[in-house]
Amino acid sequence: MQNGTCREWGRRRSLSRAIRGSIAVCILPLAFCNSDAAQAQEDPKPPEFTTHALTLKPVGPPVPSFRYELVPSARELVPNNAALLHHRALHLLADSRPPAKEFYEAQDKFDRIRQGQLKDLPKDEVRAFLKPFSSMFREMEAAAKCDRCEWGTDQRVAAEGIGFLLPDAQKMREVAFLLSLRCRLHTADGKIDLALRDVQTGFVLARHAGQGPTLIHFLIGTAITAMFIADLEQILQVPGCPNLYWSLTALPRPMIDLRKPIEGEMRSMEATIPLPKDVEKGPMTPEAAVAALDRLWSGIQKLADEKESMGLAESRLGLAFYITLQHPSARKSLLAAGKTEAELDAMPAAQVVMLDALVRFRNLRDEHFVWFNAPYLEALQGIRKSEEKIQKIRKSPPLDYLQTMMILLLPAVDKVYGAQVRTERRLASLRTVEAVRLQAMKNDGSLPATLADVTVVPVPVDPATGQPFEYAVEGNRFTLTVPPPAGEKPSTSNSWKYVVTLTK
Repeated sequence: MQNGTCREWGRRRSLSRAIRGSIAVCILPLAFCNSDAAQAQEDPKPPEFTTHALTLKPVGPPVPSFRYELVPSARELVPNNAALLHHRALHLLADSRPPAKEFYEAQDKFDRIRQGQLKDLPKDEVRAFLKPFSSMFREMEAAAKCDRCEWGTDQRVAAEGIGFLLPDAQKMREVAFLLSLRCRLHTADGKIDLALRDVQTGFVLARHAGQGPTLIHFLIGTAITAMFIADLEQILQVPGCPNLYWSLTALPRPMIDLRKPIEGEMRSMEATIPLPKDVEKGPMTPEAAVAALDRLWSGIQKLADEKESMGLAESRLGLAFYITLQHPSARKSLLAAGKTEAELDAMPAAQVVMLDALVRFRNLRDEHFVWFNAPYLEALQGIRKSEEKIQKIRKSPPLDYLQTMMILLLPAVDKVYGAQVRTERRLASLRTVEAVRLQAMKNDGSLPATLADVTVVPVPVDPATGQPFEYAVEGNRFTLTVPPPAGEKPSTSNSWKYVVTLTK
């Protein structure tokens, strides 16, 4: 997910350049076609499924079943705003860590070690590295027990658009890494209770980070979630760790809700392209329409690089050409949307074009985002149909600037939704592993022949398909396969296997 987060940052930096260019020279359709052609090139060899190899014992759940809650229950929460404690943790991180170069070199080193075998973890070295961060960890644990997390940036993002800076959101990855490293240390020491408390703190950190008002926040939260799922897989293999089927079952679904980041992103988009709202309030005078155009263009110019900014005369000439070009089709579109001939006759051409851009922008946005309220299986199908429409618009110039902005944004949103689905599939597949393990315990260590033979607990289905995961048994080993969603090619992010060996 780190690459996904970086791509989203890049999208926010480059969006204004593409928007301005589409108005000035109308060459974006060619750029999109070239981009599509490049993406259409197939790798000579499809990537293989990611394999997660686990060695587990057929054991039962803890007593009581909710001894280990991977997200605190409501009865454990205290009235406080977790964002305040997260910011305290970030300050303590800055005060405690070594110089940047030394810290990032150590982070890179320990991150590689985290990807290896638990037995190879240099425990004394890790312990010494983590010692200065004990106060930071206390703040993180306290934040996990808060009943809410309000970052206080919703209105700022709505006002400043994609120019709003998010350094604190990116720093959340650093505190998550340190917590994950401590979790691995606790796991290597066999301290299951402490390791699972770290997972709980990490999952809450992911949920808090993911509920910020942008899609970048969501991507960071999703990346942190994946980090602690991997830690949880290591804990399950420690002797004495109970079966965590019910702990996984009790997790929120979805783990991180997309609605708040999407709503924030949409508000950010309208702030980024400051289309005057008075275009909807009845006929404007020609002078007012020109003034509205100037305000609109001024907002767009602020997004452009200084060397790419146009002069006043050049920008007005481009806008005049754009208005002349778009007015006939804009008028026709507004008539189809319910406006009358008399209403449009009373509006200057500039207002007609701006109003049509606003109406089509909102229609296109809502037609796409309405699917995010549907169940996964329905949503995946709907988003693909919506994406087909977007692709058709891409290849049918001329485009107005707001549609261009939407076209640039929507593929990123589509992939963000895919990230949410992957998280839910990962949790469901791990929960299925635990269900099989429970059945094996009941069968005196023998694995069920099929998932249908698991009767002790319900077996999850694949959230992306509504069907059971693929399951195969060979002796004391079983393989749980998560295939790519229908219509997608296998990749390391959308398909994986759990290869589980049961031991006595």
